[in-house]
Amino acid sequence: VKKITSAFSTILKLRKNKYDLAVVGHRNNFYGIFTKLSGIKYRLGYMGTKNLTHTVDFDSEKHIIDKNIALLNPLNLTIHKSKTVLKHLQPA
Repeated sequence: VKKITSAFSTILKLRKNKYDLAVVGHRNNFYGIFTKLSGIKYRLGYMGTKNLTHTVDFDSEKHIIDKNIALLNPLNLTIHKSKTVLKHLQPA
């Protein structure tokens, strides 16, 4: 019951702030309905998540950084990047 109360309290706060855009990085329908109930007009996320206004494919072969950048594709932003590289830290 406490979690439900907390979720509705957060929804009311978000509605009060009248946000235009939410980027949902989870493939869970809860977040789709949560952002919809919050009154957010544009809801971006991965295909298969219900109640979003714009979706992109979830490519399990991509690095998480590239997946997150792909969530911004519906915004038609120009994103300059090379490839994602994992650099190893040198011991101190």
